[in-house]
Amino acid sequence: MNYVRISVVFYLTAEAWGGHDAGSHQFTGIAKYFNSYSFTGRRNCILATYAGIAVIFLYLKLKPKKKKAVATK
Repeated sequence: MNYVRISVVFYLTAEAWGGHDAGSHQFTGIAKYFNSYSFTGRRNCILATYAGIAVIFLYLKLKPKKKKAVATK
């Protein structure tokens, strides 16, 4: 029973977002995976954005620190 309830909720949510309306659009290349018409395409755009933000954050956090110049007398 819970599976049916979850399926119905997911179907209604995807339908409200237009996830099942992508059949009329035929995409090729990268547009097949990153588009604003299908539920999967929108999800992939969001995941790519989050991944890009994470990469930038990790780069800034893990890059070597600059050492201060040692003054000699």
